[in-house]
Amino acid sequence: MAVVGGGYVGLWSALLCARAGQAVTVVSDRPWPLRDRDRSRGSDVLPSAANAGMVFPLWLDFDNVWERYGQADAVALCRASDAAVEEVRAFAELQGCPWRGVEHLLVATHPRQFALWQVLLDSLAWGGEGAVFRRVTADESQERLGAPFGAGLAFGNCATVDPHALLGALRDACLEAGVEIVEAHAREVAAVDDGVEIVGEDDRLAAGHAVLALGGRAAGSSALARHLRAEFTWIGVWEGVGAEVRPAPDDLACVSALDEQMHYLRRLEDGALLVGGSGPPRRPDEPSDEVRDGLRRLFPALVDRPPRTLYSGLIEVSEGLLPLVGSLHPRLHYASGLSGMGIASSRLLAGIVAERAGEQEEELGALACVDEHELEADRVDLA
Repeated sequence: MAVVGGGYVGLWSALLCARAGQAVTVVSDRPWPLRDRDRSRGSDVLPSAANAGMVFPLWLDFDNVWERYGQADAVALCRASDAAVEEVRAFAELQGCPWRGVEHLLVATHPRQFALWQVLLDSLAWGGEGAVFRRVTADESQERLGAPFGAGLAFGNCATVDPHALLGALRDACLEAGVEIVEAHAREVAAVDDGVEIVGEDDRLAAGHAVLALGGRAAGSSALARHLRAEFTWIGVWEGVGAEVRPAPDDLACVSALDEQMHYLRRLEDGALLVGGSGPPRRPDEPSDEVRDGLRRLFPALVDRPPRTLYSGLIEVSEGLLPLVGSLHPRLHYASGLSGMGIASSRLLAGIVAERAGEQEEELGALACVDEHELEADRVDLA
């Protein structure tokens, strides 16, 4: 099997197939290990190593999942994502990656957002899954986060992990399992009579199956672009921030808000504050104004304080931020963890494509997120 892409989805897929006894080659054109200056560039270099490090199940978006797939399939998919969180936790702890179990708070920052939280609340209650969350009152939210944060929901079975350390551990585990990792640029992937062929700058690689774990590069393929849309994203890290900006250094909560100007908030292990946001496409060459707009209302104390690290740019996300997985051809499969739904989704998707590429009995393949309609594309141009 060949995997094109060296991020979370690609490496998880390679590791699972190698452990099942397959010979696996990963083709990745991203450098490793990342230099400090490359790490600060974030999504320009390797998004998997520079995300917000949040691990959570799909329950946090249950209303959206239900609307897309229906109640029964939505519950099955969210339960599978719960299992994926546990699999990531077990791997991280085994490999010594910093892992912290946390509550993930979904809170409103404006009264008009309460109705949207109510939709999620009602969906979880009607779906019989009320035990996966608890209500957060406005008083608790403001005590932990300050104004203008208000009422919301808190979810368990969530965590934070060092994304760079996790990716490095995945690479090490792949190498130990016999996976060959080739640093090269794949220009084309094509299905041939007896398998697939990956065409690089200087040579070709033949395999029985190929998995396209392209992340943001998937938009360069007309076969996959229809699944994706562009979104502006930014993440900044501020150090030396004490209790004047909450959450407090000893509060391990992750926070998300419906306000598109702030989607990520958590304390890092060194006490620094990570804040990030996303929204409709904007000019990626002028991130400072976008960041100030996002901070001014929520964290005015950070507006004039220079961040330790700040990166921004356009990324490609799946429609609805839902898992993206399927086949273009019986031997040519695709999956993208760059969906906005965190690290656990990448492990779930890898399990699905590993079953397909390994021609194993499909258990995860029955999940509703799998696109069963082959796109009838036997060639993907990645030039």
